[in-house]
Amino acid sequence: MLDLETIFTEKNTKVQKKLDGGISLLDDLSIWINKFTSHLVDVGVAKNTLTTYKTLLVALDEYSNRYLTTKSGLSEFSDVLANDFLLWTENYKVNRDYGSIKERITLLFEFISFSSKIGDTDFISAREAYYNSLTTVSDSLEYSLNEFEDYYLDNEIALDKIDNNYIKYYIESMKKSSATTMILKRTILQRFLLYIDDTLESTYFKETIRNLRVYKKAKGEIYESKEIDEESVKLLHQFINDYVDNPKIFVKNLRKDSVHIAYRNSAMILLMMGAGLRVSEALSLRYCDIIDSSEGVYTIHILGGKGNKNRTSYIQKSLFKKHFEYLNSYKKSDKDFISLSLSGNKIARTNLYTIVKNIFIHLGIEKQGLHIFRHHFGSNFAAKDGNMKILQDLLGHSSTATTMIYSATGEGAKERAISELGGFK
Repeated sequence: MLDLETIFTEKNTKVQKKLDGGISLLDDLSIWINKFTSHLVDVGVAKNTLTTYKTLLVALDEYSNRYLTTKSGLSEFSDVLANDFLLWTENYKVNRDYGSIKERITLLFEFISFSSKIGDTDFISAREAYYNSLTTVSDSLEYSLNEFEDYYLDNEIALDKIDNNYIKYYIESMKKSSATTMILKRTILQRFLLYIDDTLESTYFKETIRNLRVYKKAKGEIYESKEIDEESVKLLHQFINDYVDNPKIFVKNLRKDSVHIAYRNSAMILLMMGAGLRVSEALSLRYCDIIDSSEGVYTIHILGGKGNKNRTSYIQKSLFKKHFEYLNSYKKSDKDFISLSLSGNKIARTNLYTIVKNIFIHLGIEKQGLHIFRHHFGSNFAAKDGNMKILQDLLGHSSTATTMIYSATGEGAKERAISELGGFK
């Protein structure tokens, strides 16, 4: 553990006074933020860059002031704390009026805890009962529950079934910073911690810095943007069929392998949209993993999926046969990846993202991202009265709460089920 008392013994009087009074993380950060920003000025950092750094570090100071006044000092600063802080910055402007995400989630859990004790009831009734149980209802509480209500009504489950995974997906449904902004924030934190380590000639933050470097923003897209409308789906299917017959509709300069590339790129989209595969699973699928098991479907064996779990999915032959048979005729081995080019190179995830983005631009589809294909598969399955347990198995979700994000799209199935009941008999 970092011995702050020894480290700061020879520091200036101001620092020593803070030490004598008991070190808090707030005090430590205030000292180091001031020293670090002075250092940035000394080394001639550009004004705009300095402003960016100061903005984030001031937010860090505010965050520590709100949540980390436990006299724990810098010794408790970790990658987990850093990522908590970065989550908090997502709604930094909103924080000033309604509290941080962390504060709002705390209020939310209090409400859920209350609701679980009053029996089987709906959200609206539970909220009114909760309000009646309180002396005052703050703006923060009202804002928090109103914000949650929209998500809950779209992803409704029994109130007493709400768990951490459900809350996690709720948080992720909020609008997030771009991946570029998040990377910048992490870089600033890394540099700040490196400065402390360099100044102290310490490696205390080495592991934290390493973890911050490999941590990735879990969701680069906004959840509400993941739904692709049926018109766009039709456009995409038509494009896939036309693209393999005439690659020139999409690429200006044809190459000798342009047709093969068209089939390969289209196959990746079809595997995600038609079988619910994750991007990594589609890219890592081998020919030997696809079995011609019946007249209507191909069986897809997904080995070492997320969490290193194996599972089975399926894709309609009418959707995939043309592409699979063409690519299969060019394979050198059953163990070849379907995503290989004729030259033997496996397509990278970033390249596939760029290809899909350009296809969407070509078709005038505003949505972006690769996960929307898998999301469409789940939504489509749920909308057609699909069994959610089967969908959980097909998608490889470890928790039913994860699969439940698709249940909202099954409203049409509910309507059909009621209309088919008829009257009393």
